[in-house]
Amino acid sequence: MRYETFDGREVPAESVQEQSLTDRLLAPDPESGRWVEVRELKTDLRVVSPTTADLADKMAHIALPPEDAHEVPAPTAPSKVARELVKDLYTHTDDRLILRNHKGDFYRWDGTCWPEAEAIGIR
Repeated sequence: MRYETFDGREVPAESVQEQSLTDRLLAPDPESGRWVEVRELKTDLRVVSPTTADLADKMAHIALPPEDAHEVPAPTAPSKVARELVKDLYTHTDDRLILRNHKGDFYRWDGTCWPEAEAIGIR
């Protein structure tokens, strides 16, 4: 186990003691010698340097777009973005819209009927 003070200084594991009443971990401060609260390090902080081959493999996966990549319009064209969202979220497999606005309310096709859709989920 490895331990550190709350300001990040490592403390030797053999000097750590558990306070019985509060279950806090205490150890002498490495600089001042006063007892301070410490915490257990959950992960090993060793840094492993990747090889050039590992980095090249990772970069190859990042650089190639997946076959099913979807191109999204630029945010400077909000009408195109809206059309794409409607196409992706509110279009049936046979290219029919499943969301309709009638007299100020939205209705969404559920396969058998047109129940009213909550406006909060649409906007």
